Amino acid sequence: IPDSNVILARLRSEFGEGTDAKLTPAQRAVAHAFTRTLEEHTTQIGFYYRYSLHVEEFIDKMEIRERLYSQMSKEEREKKIQGWVKSMPEYISNKIKYRGLGKHTEEELWSFANDDLRAMSDYLGDKEWFFGGNEATTMDCVLFGHITQFLYMPLDFPQKAFLRNKCPNVVGLVERFKSRYWPDWEEKCKMVTPLPMATTQAQ
Repeated sequence: IPDSNVILARLRSEFGEGTDAKLTPAQRAVAHAFTRTLEEHTTQIGFYYRYSLHVEEFIDKMEIRERLYSQMSKEEREKKIQGWVKSMPEYISNKIKYRGLGKHTEEELWSFANDDLRAMSDYLGDKEWFFGGNEATTMDCVLFGHITQFLYMPLDFPQKAFLRNKCPNVVGLVERFKSRYWPDWEEKCKMVTPLPMATTQAQ
């Protein structure tokens, strides 16, 4: 199933709503709007920063050679990396262009993404979780999945400084989520999981 939203719908049909069952229709509407904002706007601007403007830095700092292609020969590995370097900037820049964002300056794009983050921070307020209560809901999972990319990747995303300086409550939610649901976060992040050779050779 190739899309997280389709996956979530399938999981709900199989296992029920979980903690989302307590949400009101208004809260579900808010979750839908913020989810789409993160997926289709905020994170797309983040992709532009890392894949179009800083793809080589991303490859080096995220150890893509070692993490994905360590089973290949050096020559094959570098061929794969050069494929990233040549294709990703144009591909993501075109996506930004087709979304109507390509006409804006970089500073305007960063400001747009920061406006999204500020709105989420304003809604969260001083609550422990996005909709209050003692347990995370799917919206907290969505927020965690997207915001960690800004906060924890070793790149100088403009949104990283904005989150730490202007949205400490969002940073706090991410840290709580990581502590409760990913206590082995650091251990998992150190794992190297090369792509299977059959897969990499077919690409």
